Amino acid sequence: GLSALASSALADGHKSRDHHGGSKLIGNDLFAMQDETKPDGALNSLWAVSETITVTKPIERNAHMIAGEIAVQAPVGGSIYAAGEEITIAAAVLGDVSLAAETAKIEPAGAIDGNLRFFGDSLTIAAPVAGNLLLMAHHLALEEVVVGDVYFGGETLEFAEAAKIEGQLFLRPGLDLEVPASVISADRIVRKD
Repeated sequence: GLSALASSALADGHKSRDHHGGSKLIGNDLFAMQDETKPDGALNSLWAVSETITVTKPIERNAHMIAGEIAVQAPVGGSIYAAGEEITIAAAVLGDVSLAAETAKIEPAGAIDGNLRFFGDSLTIAAPVAGNLLLMAHHLALEEVVVGDVYFGGETLEFAEAAKIEGQLFLRPGLDLEVPASVISADRIVRKD
C-alpha cells in the first residue's frame, strides 16, 4: 500500500542519506524524507515523505505529505495534499483538502473552507466543509454540514443527526441509497453518470 511506497522511498533515502534522507529547511519551507516528521515550529509549507507525519505547528501555505499515518493537529493556511493509510485532520484548513487513503477522518476541529476530495475506502466528516465534496470512496459517514455540492461515487452513506448537504447530491444511477429529508430534500438529489 501507501506505507510500502513511503518505506521504499525512505529506504532509497537511507542508502544515500547525504543527498536524499533527513530534512532540510529552506527559507521557512520544510522538505523531509525520514522515518518520522514532526516539525518543531511554524512553517510556510511542508513537503514530506515519512512513515508518520504529525503536524502540531501552523503551516501558513500548503502541506504535501505521503506517509502511513498522517495527523494534522494545527491550522493550515493553504491546502493539504496527502496520501497515506490513515489520515486525520483535526485543525482548520483555509484551502482545499485532497486525500488518498484507506481511511480518513475530518475531526470536529478540522473545518475546511475549500473543497474536499477523497479517494479511498472510508471517510468520516465531523466538521463543516464550506466547498464541494468529491468522493470516490466505499463508505462515507457524514456528521456535519457540507455547504456545496456532494459528488458521491461509492457504496454506502451514513448520516448523523447534524448532517446536512446545502447544495446538490449527485449519485450514480443504480445506487439504491436512502437519504433522509433532514439531510437534503429529494428534489436536490441527482442520479447520473
